[in-house]
Amino acid sequence: MTDDVLERLREQIAAADRQILELVNRRLELVGEIRAHKEAHSVAFFDPGQEERLLARLRELNGGPLSAGGVERLFRELLDRSTYFFGNEAEIVRARRLARVTSTEGLLKAAEVIVATRGSRGSLIISRDGRIRIPRVRPREVVDVTGAGDAYRAGFYAGLARGLDLRRCGILASSVASFVVEKKGTQSNLPTWSQVLRRARRHATF
Repeated sequence: MTDDVLERLREQIAAADRQILELVNRRLELVGEIRAHKEAHSVAFFDPGQEERLLARLRELNGGPLSAGGVERLFRELLDRSTYFFGNEAEIVRARRLARVTSTEGLLKAAEVIVATRGSRGSLIISRDGRIRIPRVRPREVVDVTGAGDAYRAGFYAGLARGLDLRRCGILASSVASFVVEKKGTQSNLPTWSQVLRRARRHATF
């Protein structure tokens, strides 16, 4: 003897499972397309601020019974598609907490290269080959640090697009950022390529 109610509920669960599987696979396909596009344009990176906002939105939308921890676990599984991970010190701490790792090197489970910006102490590039310390490229003065992180990434991408090694990419990144902080606003003091190289050459050959 069968229970019609149970049978109907099980059929609904099976249908929901199929939909979940299709949606998760479709999301992974889209993430893969984003990664391929970013790599093709030398802009493949993980932005912890953006991901944290997305995670907060998922928590807000989640009506249960899936727990907040369950949302985070599912989200971490879907994150493992990054090539370059950029973050300042506060963002690195949040990313480590999200990824549940105890060291910055632990983030290499989710990305191939970790780039940690450290303000006046320069930056640190971590890969499976080890650590590379990038010196601060000194600006004439510091007026406004808004946009410095974006400027750093732009310089790093410019180096990647030219086939440069990670150390010189980091120095170019620091050089670009050094111009942006000299004026108020994020785009009020964008340097030319020759200006970037002039400062970068204090620390490496180009």
